[in-house]
Amino acid sequence: MLKAVIFDMDGVIVDSEPGYYTALLRLLDEFDEYVDEEYNARYFGTTMEKLFTDTIEYLNLDTTVDYCNRRFFEIYEEVIQEDGFTPIKGAIELIREIHEAGIPLAVASSSPMDHIIRITEDLGVSDYFHALVTGEDCENSKPDPEIFLTAAEKLGVDPKNCAVVEDSVNGVLAGSRAGMKVLGFSNPEYGKPAHEPAQKVVHSLEEADLGTLQSLFN
Repeated sequence: MLKAVIFDMDGVIVDSEPGYYTALLRLLDEFDEYVDEEYNARYFGTTMEKLFTDTIEYLNLDTTVDYCNRRFFEIYEEVIQEDGFTPIKGAIELIREIHEAGIPLAVASSSPMDHIIRITEDLGVSDYFHALVTGEDCENSKPDPEIFLTAAEKLGVDPKNCAVVEDSVNGVLAGSRAGMKVLGFSNPEYGKPAHEPAQKVVHSLEEADLGTLQSLFN
């Protein structure tokens, strides 16, 4: 039975992935390096620490994870100032419907907490969420289920009664491994494949409503 819904943020609530990739390219350009979109896509749903640990090794960069993480968000701030935040179509309406039904909501995102707070406030949905969980709260990143289990604990809801809305393969795996029902969002704009562990996959959140999430438990 559906008793709580946990949303990923980047690529589910906000269309941040183009901005993230732009910021990553600008950062790597400082080292005269480059990665393609396929490389970037491998890290959807993981932490920035994981991305930069692997990228420093992959490109043999003379830098540190701490520097890359700090500099990345400085550059990303510039990108935000240029382009602002764009919500995923249908996401705000879905969140509002769930909230109005009295079902607790959480965000479980690999992004830093200040980033989560800023986006949810900017999009006008911060008051709808009962818990915000970030990769900073967890030792293990997606596809490990820790972040979703932490969110369920904060909501006080058994994981088996939670639904997860995720767009990345790592996130779908994490939700499934947490023992939760998963609604996969396969965004056709980024050529994302359907996610097999998910109980259902939609190609637009405008296709989803509260009934869609409840049906995951049938």
